Amino acid sequence: MLMLRGDLHESASTGMAKDQFLIYGLIDPRTDMVRYVGRSSSGMSRPRQHQRPVSNDDRTHRARWIRSLHAEGLRHRECVLEVVTKETIADSEVWWIAYGRALGWPLTNISAGGGLLGCSHTPQSKALLSASKTEFYRNNPAERVIVGARTKAWQKANPEETRRLHEAHGIQMKRFFEENPSARTRVREQLGAFFETNPDAREASNEKLRTFTQSERGRAAIGARVKAWHQANPGAAGAFRRAAYERNPSAATEQGARLKAFYRDNPDARDRAMATRLAIVSDPVRSAEIKAKTRAAWTPEKRAESAAKTKATKDRKRAERIAARTLTARQAEILDLIKAQSPIHDSASFVHATAALLGASKWAINEHIRTLTRAGYVVRTRTSLIVQ
Repeated sequence: MLMLRGDLHESASTGMAKDQFLIYGLIDPRTDMVRYVGRSSSGMSRPRQHQRPVSNDDRTHRARWIRSLHAEGLRHRECVLEVVTKETIADSEVWWIAYGRALGWPLTNISAGGGLLGCSHTPQSKALLSASKTEFYRNNPAERVIVGARTKAWQKANPEETRRLHEAHGIQMKRFFEENPSARTRVREQLGAFFETNPDAREASNEKLRTFTQSERGRAAIGARVKAWHQANPGAAGAFRRAAYERNPSAATEQGARLKAFYRDNPDARDRAMATRLAIVSDPVRSAEIKAKTRAAWTPEKRAESAAKTKATKDRKRAERIAARTLTARQAEILDLIKAQSPIHDSASFVHATAALLGASKWAINEHIRTLTRAGYVVRTRTSLIVQ
């Protein structure tokens, strides 16, 4: 009885308006059974689109059925199951799919209708689908090239949509890896192993990343992400950097040397950095904020810690100078005299007596004492000499 109703609508379908909302069926001419239930907001235009050749990329049950008809030189027929309104079209599609399945129609629909309602693959089916597609493209490199070219052409023709999709995909992947840290570790290991065995691919990836980071769009995107991270994690970057420098004291020196070399080789980057700094300093609001943050962070404990580090650095540099300095015989002789009399509270009398003892001029003795002071052996004030 239902098929009679479908046949009647099939014969009257040529008079449908192009903007008519309807539920349609695709009939297999070999069995006269409805094999697919769909919905259309454009009359019979949508059902007739299924008559077009189906790409081999489409691996759905419906696509396989249509390809099997085409292989035998056949075409399915369209029938109108129900004319509906925009508000009821989704519910009507769900009802017709459930009704057809209850009657035993061999439907190729993978969902219960109404969009993707009821379409939820199990992990096993997802793995099978992924393996099937991977195997298909591995055995058909020409298809892979065609799909890749088609995708690139679409992305080139739709840059805004491509950017939106990439951003949405990035958000989804970030959420997935945050919820599945083991998956993130596994992907990193797989990428590391792949790049270890494919140096050309690693270099191509690095070159692509360099090109992106050097572009205006790349710099803007990275800057926005860094700014957002700093706003979400105030003080985290400084704490991380300080901890890294404490673990490796030479890292600060190495980083400073790298920055100097970078700015020396990239004057444009240096000018941009200076312009940014000048803009911040000249902005009274930003300058006041920075000063307030600095005062709040510069606690007495912080001051004491900084003073201790400064003293330790000076002591280390002085020890390095002393270790690297080779004294002359006359300088060693004067140093021994200072050690024997240290602390000396009348440096002028010491210089006069030492010059007479050694048969040298007072100017020469003063020069030797200056050398000992610069090397860190002696501390000299206006009137005294003290051995370190």
